[in-house]
Amino acid sequence: MEEIKRAKVTALYRVCHPDMPLDIGDPLAHRYYIDFSPVREGQAVDKIYDQIALWNPHIPTCQLFTGHMGCGKSTELLTLGSRLRKEGFHVVHFESDKHLEMGDLGVVDILILMARQVIREDELRDMIPQQQISAKQIREYIAGMYGKIEKIVNEVGVPIPGLETVGISIRGIVKIFGDLLKQAKDSPDFRGTLREHLDPDTNRILEAINQELIEPVVSSLKKKGKKGLVIIVDGMDRMGEISASSGKAQSQNLFIDRGEQLKLLKCHVVYTFPFGLIFSTTAVKLKHKFDGYYVLPMIPVRHNNGDENQEGMELLRQMVLTRAFPYETARQRLERITEIFDTPETLDALCQVSGGHARNLMVLFQDCIKRERHLPISSESLAHVVQKTRNDWRLGVLDVPDGWELLRKVRENKMIQEHRKYYQLLQNLFVLEYRDPSEGSWFEVNPILKDAKELNP
Repeated sequence: MEEIKRAKVTALYRVCHPDMPLDIGDPLAHRYYIDFSPVREGQAVDKIYDQIALWNPHIPTCQLFTGHMGCGKSTELLTLGSRLRKEGFHVVHFESDKHLEMGDLGVVDILILMARQVIREDELRDMIPQQQISAKQIREYIAGMYGKIEKIVNEVGVPIPGLETVGISIRGIVKIFGDLLKQAKDSPDFRGTLREHLDPDTNRILEAINQELIEPVVSSLKKKGKKGLVIIVDGMDRMGEISASSGKAQSQNLFIDRGEQLKLLKCHVVYTFPFGLIFSTTAVKLKHKFDGYYVLPMIPVRHNNGDENQEGMELLRQMVLTRAFPYETARQRLERITEIFDTPETLDALCQVSGGHARNLMVLFQDCIKRERHLPISSESLAHVVQKTRNDWRLGVLDVPDGWELLRKVRENKMIQEHRKYYQLLQNLFVLEYRDPSEGSWFEVNPILKDAKELNP
């Protein structure tokens, strides 16, 4: 009996993994998925979907998607990809932070990575031209680029297997560039040298990718009855604030200063981007440079006046309980609360202290399971987990200039004023933004920090 109970606790712990986005194309993952659109002003991804599938299926679009880190963007993007595939699009979806150094990003890095991911798609393999590049101007440019690449390799001493044998085809070019990026991820010197050689040629590289890869693939897809190609670039919201090499603000440089280049691929593209950028003085330029940017709001646990948001809380309860009872109805799960928590109030306290942040809710739930080691979870275990988390976060606030003073201002005014001062607080989830159709937008100190002594001197 004890082994069965232990296995049940272990299984529950594992299905609450906070870094595991839900792909609704998977039957079990679909059962864990909770639709929060009723408390999120509708779904931001619905607007992205409409822009692609309804309004502009045959015209390339470039849209941006953001929200607090860990609020559920990856799950919603997987859902978007699944819907677009059903609509007849081929979707290439990848996480940029698994391939690039997020503390030092360049436009060329991103474009080449996107081309590399397209080429690696098995379904697209036969649609990619195998012959040498047809356009003489591009072919001559690429031939010259090989000379540059050899120079880079010799300068830095990084071997690139197959460089001497690759032909002047788009597949060969992207493979070599992709290998260069892979080597550059862990080498700042190599990355700097590579960017020095490639950045001035961004427009020509973009032209080559479009003319020799994207356009032929889109044409072949349409001949096979598909509606087009969509590339979803997740993970861009995890980029560092300041570039390690240039010392410039990365999000501003990529999406504002060089946004025109990011949007010129001849297919539909969706990028995630850092949440803090929408509060900068240049945010209005995003609307002019791209076909829209959309925010995935927090799940509200309270209204602006402090009253409990009952609808948000109902959905958060289901988010927790569905991990334990994926095959039950919503009502049946509520009837079994005390199998997982000592009282319904403990579950409510967990949802409230998460602030409606999806990842933090799962992290706190997992930590409670680990501390208790059996079910049901007690209010004492939750209190211990919250206190430990608060102590860890207090140290993080100390790294933010005037952090506690800024947090007190947020608590009093429910707003932020100077974007740069609050950027770290937003990125580290010390401050959360909420949106409501009738109440507008407001900010709250993360409930984890609510009882910190520094906030209540």
